[in-house]
Amino acid sequence: WRKYINKFKFLKSTKSGLLGEEVGNIQFRYPIEQADTAFGQGIKVTPLQMIQAYTAIAGDGTEIQPHVISKIVDPNTHKIVYSAKRKQVAKPISAKTALATRKQLEAVIYSTKAIGSMYAIPNVRTTGKSGTAQIATSAGYSQAGDNTNEIHSWIGMAPADNPRYMMYIVVKRPQKNTNDISTSMSTVFKSVMQQALKMDASDNKVVVSKSATIKVPVLKGENVTTAKKEIAANNLQVEVLGTGDTVKAQYPAAGTKTLQKQKVFINTGKVITVPNMHGWSKNDVTAWGKLADIKINMTGSGFVYAQSVVATTRLDSGVHEITVEFKTPKK
Repeated sequence: WRKYINKFKFLKSTKSGLLGEEVGNIQFRYPIEQADTAFGQGIKVTPLQMIQAYTAIAGDGTEIQPHVISKIVDPNTHKIVYSAKRKQVAKPISAKTALATRKQLEAVIYSTKAIGSMYAIPNVRTTGKSGTAQIATSAGYSQAGDNTNEIHSWIGMAPADNPRYMMYIVVKRPQKNTNDISTSMSTVFKSVMQQALKMDASDNKVVVSKSATIKVPVLKGENVTTAKKEIAANNLQVEVLGTGDTVKAQYPAAGTKTLQKQKVFINTGKVITVPNMHGWSKNDVTAWGKLADIKINMTGSGFVYAQSVVATTRLDSGVHEITVEFKTPKK
């Protein structure tokens, strides 16, 4: 039976650069075990192996090696001593099959009976697939509906027609029901994926539809009322710093491409107060801190859930720095 096991290349280490990376495992000796693998029992793969396998779907059939380390730079000479190279691992499926699979994964989110609709991102078509695995114990597999002894996951790619980013989220032995798990995972997926696409858009990389990106208008020097109307007309959100009548500075810079509904910060000078940052991303907090010219200390990850200085506090009252804590949202 081992000759069959050797055929499963996806169970081998991806050699991604992660020290001590585990390999997969499969029970494939007896007919019942071979049948069980059809629905996921008796088989174990690592997240890196799962991602590598999905690259074939994303890359028109070409499976590529994942990398944990992008590059290593000598701190003294600033020269790049190592840079990860794109490496094709295999060609397990045809481009036609990969495209057909992406369409099916797209339907998981957008079809009339979609069970993954909560993962939809505005103006950007994505693909995705949920996963549920029972954890084997000495007493056998968990009973159906026992979330506390299961592994729930979601893997998604964007944009759907030409994937650039892939995200794999795994929750092991959750203590909440299935709806809460999906809500939490979809919140993480959408926020991180939107941020990645936003950064690509700002670098002028064409990865989302034209209707999904907005070019930030020139606001510096404009009347605040006019600037706010122009920001709203471009389907963007405005965050005003200060009580002045004229825009002194802005972020993002004029001409920068960004996604719809993103924040645009305008500094009007005079009296600047601390905003309520609850729910802000790190990018938003950093932008505000730069325009307000104040030191921001950040801890945690996710979105803002606590700040050391109360909202509406004037910066000229002696505020020299603000500590902001981030947390992954939970229902």
